[in-house]
Amino acid sequence: MKKTFKHLKNDGAETTLELRNKGVNTPVVAFSASVVSDEIDKALSSGMSSYITKSVDSKKLSTLIARRLG
Repeated sequence: MKKTFKHLKNDGAETTLELRNKGVNTPVVAFSASVVSDEIDKALSSGMSSYITKSVDSKKLSTLIARRLG
């Protein structure tokens, strides 16, 4: 399935919510420098699968990807 995306005006949470509402269940991981709990809650409540903060620990990222891909 090939999709073309134009420049999106939404943030990641809004875009994820739109995807979930359309039935798309592909894992979405939020990457952010923010450690504010409201931002994390917003991301996860929008349907994102996981949240990881920058700077990214490569071992944590590898573990997260492996877990999501099964």
